[in-house]
Formats: sequence, structure tokens, C-alpha cells
Amino acid sequence: KWNAFKRKCNKPQQKKKQMNILFLSKYYPGDLSSKCSAISKIGLNWAAHNLCTAMLQGFRENNENVFTLNTTPMGSFPAFCKKPYVPGYRGKDIISPAYCNIAYIKRFDTKRCILHSTLKWCRNIEGDKIILFYNFYNLDIIPRLKQEFHDIKAISLVTDLPEYTSPRKSILTTINEIISPPSRIKRSERLAGLDGFILLASAMTERLAIDNRPWTLIEGIYNDEATLEKVEKDSHKVIMYTGNLGERYGIRTLLDAFALIKSPDYRLWIRGDGDLEQLVRQRAEADNRIV
Repeated sequence: KWNAFKRKCNKPQQKKKQMNILFLSKYYPGDLSSKCSAISKIGLNWAAHNLCTAMLQGFRENNENVFTLNTTPMGSFPAFCKKPYVPGYRGKDIISPAYCNIAYIKRFDTKRCILHSTLKWCRNIEGDKIILFYNFYNLDIIPRLKQEFHDIKAISLVTDLPEYTSPRKSILTTINEIISPPSRIKRSERLAGLDGFILLASAMTERLAIDNRPWTLIEGIYNDEATLEKVEKDSHKVIMYTGNLGERYGIRTLLDAFALIKSPDYRLWIRGDGDLEQLVRQRAEADNRIV
């Protein structure tokens, strides 16, 4: 699918050229997972980590020439992180810069670093270039990139809709939305610089301003090296939720709705972490049907 998608985004050449990919990822390379676990108050973003590592594994297996410019996903200080900075990491074909993690300031610090490093990569690389953005992060650097490099292709790996890509709204974010309410027109303008999309669900095309630009579907990932815990089949009727335990994902509503079920034949399994983790634990202590 990836190879077919590249052919859609790049007109056929008489001579096959080296394709260079810059992946603006969000995961925990090297020892950053242990370092970030030690300073996070709400756990780590394993969904982003697993998808990015799966993409990178796929690139390696297909012998793609990929360089990774990573922004380590971490909740802002002081609400979600114990320290006002996130450590960096440098390895073969990857740079994950350290950055200031103070709420709101981190946006400017990470954007400045990403733009500078991306421009440097573009200037040092010859041949065709693809920049793969994780979700909608850093899309506002595209106009500056295409101003200097007209032939680059910008692709977004869309894992979720824009309104669900942040764990919780800050006060500053709320004020910004009041001053400038989000709209489909503004979202369309933000996506205007993209040349293609990688989606996790075809229904996303109905909510995004994709128009006639190419897109491909990756319905999910599977880690065949993962150790799966074997459990006996539950005879109860099980409702299961896995993922982020943020307020905006309806966790509180799910718990309240389950409390309306009085039958002892039901179970609610919840797996994940986030800012409502403590609430889930409290409800589980009060109701032994919640696991």
C-alpha cells in the first residue's frame, strides 16, 4: 500500500530516483520511554509510540531511505509532567531534540526546532523528498518549506480527527477557541499544503477537507512480538474500552452509563491511562464489576 501511495503522490519518472523520507514522528526512542515514565504524571502515549515504531519497521523492511525527526509526546508541565523539560535522544537516522515543556511555551519551542531541522534536512538531501507528518502536528511549517522547496511532498498520517488529538484542553487553548472558533474553513486552510493522506478509517474522508488529493488506508497495526496474557473466557457479558482515559473521550459518561446497569451478569473492562485514571480506579473500588 505504501509503494502504491507513493506512486500516486509522485508522477512517474523516466529514471528511478532515490526517494528520501523525513518522518516527523511522536514516540519514545531509545531510553526515552523509561526517562519519560519517571517524570510523567499521567502515563505515556503508547498509541502514538506503537504506531510510529510500526511505521518505521515497515520502512526498514521495504528498504526506504528514512530519517526521523521526533518530538517526544509528553503532557505539559506542571499539570501533567513533573519537570519543565523533556530530555532528548540522538541515534542512527534519528534526532529527538530536548525541549522546554512548560505549558504553551512548548508549542513555540518545538515548532522552532522542527522547522529549523526540517529545513536543514531539505537543504542537505538531493532527489525527491517526502515529509510524513504524524497527525496534524506542525502542519503550519508546510508553507515555509514549499516556499523554498517547491517539489517536496507533504503527507499526513492521520490517526484521529483534530478535535480528539489532545488529551485535555488548557485554559489558554479554551481562550484561543473563544477568540477564534474552529471551523471547517480554517481546518481546510490548515490542510491545504498537504499532498496526500494516510488514514486509519475511510470514514475520515467525510470529516476532513481532502478533496481530490490521494489517500490510502491503513486499518491498524499488529505487533507479532508482543507477549499476550492468556485469560480464561469470561462467562459474563463484557463491555471493553481501551485507549486514552481523557475527559473528552467520554470515560465519565461510560462509567455513569454502566452504573445504570444493575444486572450482575455484566462486566466493564477498561485498559489505558490518562487524566481520569483515578476516577476509573475509584469506580472500580465501588463496583467490583469494573475491572
